[in-house]
Amino acid sequence: MRLKFVSEEKVLQMGTDDGFDASIIEISGLGVPEKKYNTTRYVDMPGQITVSASVLPREISIKGDIRIAKSMPIGAYHIFFLNGGELYIFTQRGKKKIAYNPKSFKTGQKNGDFVSFELCIICDFPYFSDSVNNAYRIYKRIDKITDDFILPAVFTERVTEADIINSGQVDAEPLIKIECTKQGVYSGGIRLYNALTQKELKLDVNLSLGEIIEIDVNKRSVSSNMRQNCFGVLSQNCVLSEFVLGKGINHISLFNQNDGETVSCSISFDNLYAEAI
Repeated sequence: MRLKFVSEEKVLQMGTDDGFDASIIEISGLGVPEKKYNTTRYVDMPGQITVSASVLPREISIKGDIRIAKSMPIGAYHIFFLNGGELYIFTQRGKKKIAYNPKSFKTGQKNGDFVSFELCIICDFPYFSDSVNNAYRIYKRIDKITDDFILPAVFTERVTEADIINSGQVDAEPLIKIECTKQGVYSGGIRLYNALTQKELKLDVNLSLGEIIEIDVNKRSVSSNMRQNCFGVLSQNCVLSEFVLGKGINHISLFNQNDGETVSCSISFDNLYAEAI
């Protein structure tokens, strides 16, 4: 196993073999994160009723040794772990990453050429992700023109749906970007529908030419490069947190009911994992 910490463009690596300046002896916190349950019970009722459950932040603890002769100064380790960053975990099963904030970094007494250390980091968002983000185009125009064609001919076609595969272990919260490439007139708005979850998002507006609406489900936000106030862009009947990508194949469709309006749409997300190994 190899760990790579990236913080403010600086990199620090450690591993379980002898090829690293900092070697890992023990590590915990890479498994399934803990949950907190809210429960209720009534008089004379056996057991309890679970009302809700939430996944707690992840805490990763690492114990190891630093080889003094080949390593950077011990003080540099303390300075490095003053700030948060991203942790990349390399195993035989692939590479995962997770954002972290440092909780503590302690070093022990010198023992020959080595100094022992204990590192503890907190991951506010407890799930690991792949090192590469997934991106799909949902709605675009495809040129059909070739060197030889016979009139009448169809020069373009509209792609209004796509199968998005979430291969992670939990639901993913996507980032959706809708860009107006031809302005039209409002006549019903724009609707995104996920056949797997049977949930939808609806924009009750028509867009200006070049306008980009960005819907970040994870951050529960809607923004525009042209509107200062995006209040009212999303239909009041939509719950942003419900538009997730379920595990497996999500068949996403885009319906643009605005007259004469043309848009392009992309969806990006991370596959999320409850454990690193």
